[in-house]
Amino acid sequence: MLRKHLQSLALIVRTPALLYRVRRYFNLGTEHLFVALRRAGLGQADVVLCLLKIGTQRARRIAEALIGKPITVAPACRFTYSVNGHAPRIGRQPVITWVIDEFPVLRMSRLVRCLHEFRVGRTREQLMRRGVTKGDIGRAVRRGWIALAE
Repeated sequence: MLRKHLQSLALIVRTPALLYRVRRYFNLGTEHLFVALRRAGLGQADVVLCLLKIGTQRARRIAEALIGKPITVAPACRFTYSVNGHAPRIGRQPVITWVIDEFPVLRMSRLVRCLHEFRVGRTREQLMRRGVTKGDIGRAVRRGWIALAE
């Protein structure tokens, strides 16, 4: 296994552009690559992930040599299924962009139970999964407690 690791590092060193990108990825100095990786506490798995992140054909071939198995790159996934005869919705969900600092005191309201769910960055779908209804979201927007952006 160490032999494969050393061979893959030798292939990286022989390719100056790839060597530059690997050094930049790990923020390494100018010493020999093997020594720099050891000093940084990085191993073979880190090198493989780096090469896959770089994504060039040469980097992928070196990663395949290190792993010992070919890496297949699948085509992009397309939605071909349908739900109840309709294509799935792939639009952007409305996102909460602002939440009031302190909610007013409410007694015996449905909104009291879901006020803690209103946080910046949550989408309408995430809120509904947590038990908040569309009506609750609408009420909170109308009362000026939250702001939604498409």
